[in-house]
Amino acid sequence: MSKSCFHCLEPIPSGFDDHVHYEGKDESVCCIGCKAVAETIISQGMTDYYKFRTDTAGKVDVLVPEQLSLIKSYDNQDIQADFVTSQGNLSEVLLSVEGISCAACAWLIEKQLLAIEGVARVDVNTSTYRAMILWDKDKVLLSEIIKALMEIGYKAYPFQADDEAAQKQATAKAYIRRLGVAGLMTMQVMMFAFAMYFGMFSGMEEDFEQYFRWISLVLATPVILYSALPFLTNAVKGLKAKQLNMDLPVSLAIFGAYGASAYATVMEVGEVYFESICMFTFLLLL
Repeated sequence: MSKSCFHCLEPIPSGFDDHVHYEGKDESVCCIGCKAVAETIISQGMTDYYKFRTDTAGKVDVLVPEQLSLIKSYDNQDIQADFVTSQGNLSEVLLSVEGISCAACAWLIEKQLLAIEGVARVDVNTSTYRAMILWDKDKVLLSEIIKALMEIGYKAYPFQADDEAAQKQATAKAYIRRLGVAGLMTMQVMMFAFAMYFGMFSGMEEDFEQYFRWISLVLATPVILYSALPFLTNAVKGLKAKQLNMDLPVSLAIFGAYGASAYATVMEVGEVYFESICMFTFLLLL
């Protein structure tokens, strides 16, 4: 059995031993939530999701009674007035869906919901993590649609512009901080790089050159551990899903050059590329 969860690809906790049967083999899962979702996907003939996904699915949480009660409240007509538009028997809602990571997720969601009697149309946007759903309210309840999404591992709730704006603002602030760190460190490291470059022609003492290398190593480290970290995270997710994405060569270039430069600094041999690492990261974040 594998050491990572078949569904979410996260490490399996020690002491937990459970599995699902998939294509003649027993595949390990990390929790009962992932097992329930995987069994639902397999039993409903939607296993193509596991073949074509390009990112990790995310760990599945077991619903608690309070969450189930909240989902049930979405069937209340007064509550629906804030986010549901109706015309005759047909109603339309825009849901925010947590856990969408690739086109295979959109395919899985559409396949699951369109199998429900009364659901007329499902449009999933993988960029905004939203799903527009048109359904016959006389045949199926909104809570049943949301539960059907949760059965395959996706949390859904009515889209709220205020919540979305707050989330975008938090994301933008994190992005600006990463860009700011990369830009600031790039300027500092470039000064030392120019000093070492011109020192090659003016006979800079080795002690000064080694000092500048160590300072450059210290300044470049926040860029690697903070600004460039999303590239590595996305590359690892792609590898877990057995897919190659653009973040993989980017991560290899950035972290490989940093490792080689750090080795050259510690061993006092070879060349260093700290200014190139910082500049490359900064330009990618622009």
